[in-house]
Amino acid sequence: MHRSQGRDHFPQFEEFFDRGLIDEVLGLVKTGKEASVYCCRGGPALGIDLVAAKVYRDRQYRFKNDAVYQEARGREMGLRGRPLRAFEKKTQFGREVQEGIWRHREYETLELLHAAGADVPRPLAAANDVVLMEYVGDEDGAASQLNRVRIDEDAAGPLFQRLIDNVELWLACNRVHGDLSPHNILYWQER
Repeated sequence: MHRSQGRDHFPQFEEFFDRGLIDEVLGLVKTGKEASVYCCRGGPALGIDLVAAKVYRDRQYRFKNDAVYQEARGREMGLRGRPLRAFEKKTQFGREVQEGIWRHREYETLELLHAAGADVPRPLAAANDVVLMEYVGDEDGAASQLNRVRIDEDAAGPLFQRLIDNVELWLACNRVHGDLSPHNILYWQER
C-alpha cells in the first residue's frame, strides 16, 4: 500500500468523511480496468478498523465494448421521461444515467448476495462513483488474488467446492458473475 492521506487528497470520499464512515485513506490496494480500490481506516460511525473504497472509472475508460454488461434497456431499468429518452438516444446525460444505474445495481447485488450468505465483501455505503465495503485483509496487506496463491492439494478440493456453492447461491438469487476468474477471486485465511 502507498502512504496514508487525509480527505484533502480524495474529494470523491468527502461524503464518507462527513458521515464518519472513514477517517483516513491508508493507500491504494489495486487498480484495474473498471475501478481502483483503496484501503481506508474506518470511522466512528462504522466501528470497523479497515474498509475498502472501490472507485469506479468512467465507462468510456473501463471497457472498449461493454455491451454484455449493459443488456438491460431503459424501461426495464425503470426509466421514465427525460432520463429514458436520453438513455435511448445515448446522449451524454443518458450515459450518466446508465452509469448510475449500473453502479447502483452492483451495490444492490452485493447487498443481496451478502445477505444470502455468499462469500462477498459486506457492502457498507455508496455515493457517486464509490462503493464502501468490508476490507478483506489486514494492516499488512489485502487478500491475494486466487491466481497468485499456491494452494495445497488437500485444500484445493474443499476450496473448489466452496466456489461452486457460491455460484449456486448466486444462481438461486438470479445473479451471475460477468467476469468470474482467478483474478477476481480473493483468497484470505484459508478461504
